[in-house]
Amino acid sequence: MLKQISGAIAVTVIMSVAANTASAGAGAWPLPRGDAHNTASISAGLVAPIKTVWTAAPPHSDRALMCTSGHTVYIAAGRSVYACDMATGRTRWTADLSTVALHLTALDIAPSATSINLTEPVVLAGRVVVGICTPTDGYLVSLDAATGKTRWVYGEPTGDAHDHRPILSAAILYRGRIVVRQGQNLVALRAENGSLVWTTPFGDPGVTILAYTSHPAVEGHVAYFNADSGVAYAVDLETGRPIWRRPTGGFSGVDLPVLHRVEISLSACAPLFVATKAGDTVMVADGNGNMYALDTVDGAVRWTSHLGYVFQFACPPGTSKPAPVYAATNSGFYEIAPETGKILRQRLVDGGVWRCALSAKQAVLAFSPLTVKGWEVFDLADWKTVWREERFTPLTSVAAGANRLALYGSDFGPNGVAGPRELRVYCSADSLASAN
Repeated sequence: MLKQISGAIAVTVIMSVAANTASAGAGAWPLPRGDAHNTASISAGLVAPIKTVWTAAPPHSDRALMCTSGHTVYIAAGRSVYACDMATGRTRWTADLSTVALHLTALDIAPSATSINLTEPVVLAGRVVVGICTPTDGYLVSLDAATGKTRWVYGEPTGDAHDHRPILSAAILYRGRIVVRQGQNLVALRAENGSLVWTTPFGDPGVTILAYTSHPAVEGHVAYFNADSGVAYAVDLETGRPIWRRPTGGFSGVDLPVLHRVEISLSACAPLFVATKAGDTVMVADGNGNMYALDTVDGAVRWTSHLGYVFQFACPPGTSKPAPVYAATNSGFYEIAPETGKILRQRLVDGGVWRCALSAKQAVLAFSPLTVKGWEVFDLADWKTVWREERFTPLTSVAAGANRLALYGSDFGPNGVAGPRELRVYCSADSLASAN
């Protein structure tokens, strides 16, 4: 059971998610960056006064990862997945995944073990799909979104740290198949029962480091990945075969037929798919502070820009003309022309902007817990702060749905010391009043 700390108390805002060609529909945030294009877009603006609707503390966890569908927020925290009512915080169901793994796959680890990590949950076709990573093994679990009942588990225990097969990306749904990265492979499973359709090697064969791959951007039958070797990939979801590979870091603009290991650390930033006047483009970032605009057809570099370490990209809901692209980086918040890479506006912030989500006119910006702290609603037209929370600082996850905003983080007191990690769900006062 998720421990609920409080009901409605003072301080919040929010919105519903944009319905566009890549999203699951209005009022949902089913994927780590909201929709299949990773736009983190919100259809409605944020209206003050702001109220905190409810707060809760997931047990046994320093982080919580979230997604939403309808009026439910799904939280992967510690060893469990929780389904909670977005309006009230009531726990609808809890699934203990350490018990699931022990029972269904003979995982040689106690249910109370702390060495279990969960990947970002996603809502796909009435299921909540989440990965389990242990010191030696990896599993993908499909839960019924309405009941939390386990539908299937994919993965076999190896018990061998040298044959580690962790789940290294959030799942994608494509034509009745779930595609996910497991160890050095990309695998496709039948969504109804978890049986294997195909498996294919993923990434640079010269790289043995198993780092988490950020959630891909998906358009049509193609998924665009950032891989741990410092290479961007376009992958055919029908077969798992790469369409193109593009080294980043010192190799921008160089098309190599055979890739060699690139000695850089790729940013954890998820790629962003955008349509521009020059054609469809995918934005990626590397660990050296560079941003790249790549042609989706062949991976050719259209432009590069040095912004600092990019934490997240975002793009507002569709407009009649190409919208700017926004980047939250370790130096601040940037508005960028997607056709040229020109910096249109910037807001420099000590410690940077760690998280961002956008409506057509406003942004939610979360600041570094090491320096500025807090989060705010920021007007994109006037380039000014509309409302600010000084102490509560989002750390790992942002999700939206049912006119609510969910943030997971800590309250930093006057002395700068972080309080316990907790989930806070916010709503505009007007929205809260109409719901009551």
